[in-house]
Amino acid sequence: MMLAAENEAFLQELLVKHAGVSFVGEQSHVLTSRLSSLAKQKRLESADALVKSLRAAPSEALLDSVIEALTTHETCFFRDVAVYRTLGDVVIPELLKRRVTSRALSIWSAGCSTGQEPYSVAMLLRERFPELGGWRVRIWATDVSSTIVERAREGRYAALDIRRGLTAAARDKYFTASGGAYQLNEQVKRMVSWEVMNLSAAWPAMASFDLILMRNVLIYFSPEARSRALAQAAANLTPDGYLVLGTSETTFGASEELMPNIVQGSTVYRRTAK
Repeated sequence: MMLAAENEAFLQELLVKHAGVSFVGEQSHVLTSRLSSLAKQKRLESADALVKSLRAAPSEALLDSVIEALTTHETCFFRDVAVYRTLGDVVIPELLKRRVTSRALSIWSAGCSTGQEPYSVAMLLRERFPELGGWRVRIWATDVSSTIVERAREGRYAALDIRRGLTAAARDKYFTASGGAYQLNEQVKRMVSWEVMNLSAAWPAMASFDLILMRNVLIYFSPEARSRALAQAAANLTPDGYLVLGTSETTFGASEELMPNIVQGSTVYRRTAK
């Protein structure tokens, strides 16, 4: 059963305001299916009952639970192998050449869910670029959900998560089996710093990044939130830096500040010359 019209309208407005997410048209059924599961966890009879509870008493804890349920957290290690091939073969080597004097590299994994993406980047750097041992390397990772960020910061994954994208060699090198799960080693964990951040809100002042990964984040954003996020990404990208979006995402119609470049079959975005 779909949400009552007044409850869906309230929820759509709330999601755009707090997470920049818009479920419109055929996507609206996602609201009901995901909230039905959350309603059962909260011992409420339906998704409608959950939304009514949120409208009557909009607590921060319940709001965070709703946002967590409705923002996509589907991910895996080294998701989209072609992207990591492009990063390892072209993007990072080019950045290292340009940063040889400063010996500093900054990377941001935005909207990265349970952490597989930034940890994959950290493992890629350790495997392919041992010279970075003497550099200042910053990998910053953010997600809108505080609960998800805490899980990601822990670096502990179920066996199913490990099998999705990781080779046995990488598993044995970077993880330790522990209590039916796998714990990421401290050397890789320390390469990543974590914060909660809402990409649809005003971004805090921060240093520019050489590489921003914002993959599979904008797909549910409203057009206005998408354009705003891309403008802020461009402003926080170094002049010679790179932005990577998901394979089904584009800046077309949303940004004139970022231009696509095809590199080894993958699309990366660069700031337009001014």
